[in-house]
Amino acid sequence: MVTRPMRPSRIRTSDESAAEVLRSLVDPSVEVRVGPTPDLQMLTEKIFAILTRRTCSIARAIGQRH
Repeated sequence: MVTRPMRPSRIRTSDESAAEVLRSLVDPSVEVRVGPTPDLQMLTEKIFAILTRRTCSIARAIGQRH
């Protein structure tokens, strides 16, 4: 079954310059707002923590070989 791609009715960004770029790229019917993005901040922090742990694990493994 093939469905139509979903498109947001609103996009929120914390950066005005990003909002300007988005407005130039999306359909005019999509509302682009500037405001807090705590959900993205939390996601970014989690990804950073995971990558930091993995990088440290890799560095330890490489250090043990030399």
